[in-house]
Amino acid sequence: MLAFGDSSVNNYQTIEIGVRILTSFRRMTMVDGVKRSVGRPRARKEGPTGPARETILVAAAELFISQGYAATSTREIADRVGIRQPSLFYHFPKKEEILRAIVDQAAATLIAKLPEFEKRPARAAVKLYELMVLDFHFLLTEPFGIGQLMLLPEMRSGRLRQTVEQKRNRIISAYRKLIRQGIAEGDFQNSDVSVATFTVFGMGEAIWTWYKPSRAKTPAKIAETIATMALKSLLTDGTSVVSIKDAANVRPFQNR
Repeated sequence: MLAFGDSSVNNYQTIEIGVRILTSFRRMTMVDGVKRSVGRPRARKEGPTGPARETILVAAAELFISQGYAATSTREIADRVGIRQPSLFYHFPKKEEILRAIVDQAAATLIAKLPEFEKRPARAAVKLYELMVLDFHFLLTEPFGIGQLMLLPEMRSGRLRQTVEQKRNRIISAYRKLIRQGIAEGDFQNSDVSVATFTVFGMGEAIWTWYKPSRAKTPAKIAETIATMALKSLLTDGTSVVSIKDAANVRPFQNR
């Protein structure tokens, strides 16, 4: 039998107190039977789905369009995505880098494919039709609202404007080159190359002024329709639209 002042009793009491503390701590870290992390809680995982970087760009673009670039803070962008401000700075240390990244990513896919269109051994008319479908499909589906972002003062001045113009001119140059080749091959009318280039290129840019998503027609179908109209405006009377389209590869977009 243990005496009250026995050291074994003190050891027992110490262990019992420790067990109670540990049990209380475990209860504190459980909510409805689910383990809860201890310490400062993270921001809720809300906002658009997708990879963190693109999610930030889409959320930022929405805010830039709705309330202006200057009036949008990085904290608002982080809140929109559902992350903390330091996490936003991990991807983009400055707000200016977010806007530049939107411009870079918006044009990246099309510009990366331009060498393929230019070097592939096919008639220029076929390659131009494929390029227009790709370009127009992007304009119909891009997630950033580039057409509205282009109206921002920050997009029309300084170094960012130079970046936008460089990328735009690279795409226009590809259009011009293929139209010139199409004229030389006899598929396109012998008309002013610059006028023809900006006419068909402008048909794509005009999409931003009128297009609204609809279930009636898919973006792929609309892109092919506009590209066909543009192609017809260039072809000579003796060139078949059907033969050009049959030779083209636009399958990646037909089910979108």
